[in-house]
Amino acid sequence: RALQQLEQKEKLAATEAALQKNRELLEAVVETTSSLIVVADADGRIVLFNRASEELTGYGREEVINKTLADLLLPRNWEQVLKEAGGRQSVASLREPHEHPWVIKSGHQRLIEWRCTLLPGSGQRPWLLGTGGDITDRKRLEAEILRISELEQQRMGHDLHDGICQQLAGIELLGQ
Repeated sequence: RALQQLEQKEKLAATEAALQKNRELLEAVVETTSSLIVVADADGRIVLFNRASEELTGYGREEVINKTLADLLLPRNWEQVLKEAGGRQSVASLREPHEHPWVIKSGHQRLIEWRCTLLPGSGQRPWLLGTGGDITDRKRLEAEILRISELEQQRMGHDLHDGICQQLAGIELLGQ
């Protein structure tokens, strides 16, 4: 019996060491990634907020832990924003990329593209894991490219109208 207990203690110690090593590895991945990683419990309270999230929002971890996403990071009209996004119903739809604005500490909004999944939480209520990236600048540049493209099309239309149309009219007159 003593040998069995000693053997069980050694196995338990080895398992705990492996678990600690895995925990340290996961923590390093979460903290060094450039993606935003946020975990909220079933009530929407933040339980994990990684370094990339801190850098983007300007909030320190101690400022956000146990605060709700709605109170801290979502715009005032967040319920309407979520309704317009179609109210993600299934776990599969959560994994699809979707965009939501975040209000950072300075009061400015940043547009975040999220992919989410549900995690086993305490009791029967799952937690929400969200990974995201800031796409504010990309969206602004896309809009600028579209604006420039429209201006270029207008310029080309004017050039065609003022240049080639005048030449064609002159050729027609010469032909007559």
